[in-house]
Amino acid sequence: MFLNFYGLREQPFGVTPDPRYLYLFGIHGQTLASLLYAIESNLGFSALIAQPGLGKTTLLFHILEKFRSSAVTAFVFQTQCNSTGFVKYVLQELDIQLADSDQATMHQQLEQALVNAALSGRQVILIIDEAQNLDVQVLETVRLLSNFETRRSKLLHVILAGQPSLAKQLDRPELAQLRQRIAVTGWLHPLGPDEVGRYIEHRLRVAGLIAASPFGEAAIEMIAINSGGIPRNINRICFNALSIGYSMGRNEIDEELVEEAASGFGPQLQAWPQHVSGSSADLSTTNGVVHGSVLPVVERTPEPAAAPVTDDGSQQPLPVRTARKRLIITAGGEFRTAAFTENDSASEGQGVQDGR
Repeated sequence: MFLNFYGLREQPFGVTPDPRYLYLFGIHGQTLASLLYAIESNLGFSALIAQPGLGKTTLLFHILEKFRSSAVTAFVFQTQCNSTGFVKYVLQELDIQLADSDQATMHQQLEQALVNAALSGRQVILIIDEAQNLDVQVLETVRLLSNFETRRSKLLHVILAGQPSLAKQLDRPELAQLRQRIAVTGWLHPLGPDEVGRYIEHRLRVAGLIAASPFGEAAIEMIAINSGGIPRNINRICFNALSIGYSMGRNEIDEELVEEAASGFGPQLQAWPQHVSGSSADLSTTNGVVHGSVLPVVERTPEPAAAPVTDDGSQQPLPVRTARKRLIITAGGEFRTAAFTENDSASEGQGVQDGR
């Protein structure tokens, strides 16, 4: 194992959702702050939307850990069920012994548990992960949970978490009442190229690294390109790179090692704009207020079929040029891209085109 070789106390790039490794900068920190605000303000409902691999479950586990001693928490992830099965799962997660599988009886048990928690001064937080799998009838059952309230406050706070298809599900006309009850919606998006290095550094420090990072700047840039900024992919590439580096006795991880470690991933950076194109992805809303965000996008300028030929018949060398674009999501929800080159970042604000 490479831990001792690289001065690590534990595995920094594991696959389990350990809250200690949660990266709390950028959009992840903003989204967490919005969800915590909704809970502490007792708003009743909030939602978290993210593609697979972006750290959604890790963020949810962080919330559970934060409120473990001050609230009653339940985490439901078995969402392939009907309404009766769903309520059973909720009761089980709250350690409530089922008296009967009758819907009315189960709702009475749940209501009594919520009242008891309120009388003891404890909030009840229900997190439903993979909520995109819930059908309309079960989501309507979830909405009815908001009826558990007093004249002053809600007895239950629900976080609906899932993949982008959850947003499409909630947009259905028959779920309008549930959608209107969701006070805060947070979206996670891939890390930008400048964030990938900080993310790797953060995980290495949590794992006990004291010395300089073994990942050089060029290696980090290569990881950013091959991972598409998706934390799960970053973890896999970094783990493979450290394993290969250890087997070769290499103290530093360079581009060559990263290329070998990332084989099979393929460049995914250009998939970023498709993640948000034509939707409200990457917009975090709090009580109807939309927060704009800026995503960096890298595009390679296509090479011509052949180099230009001079008068004497020789070929001129092709210029190497990287075109970059910045995807801008405005507060009004519009999508724009501003083009600029590596040598002319001042043109970033020029050539803005709508809808791209």
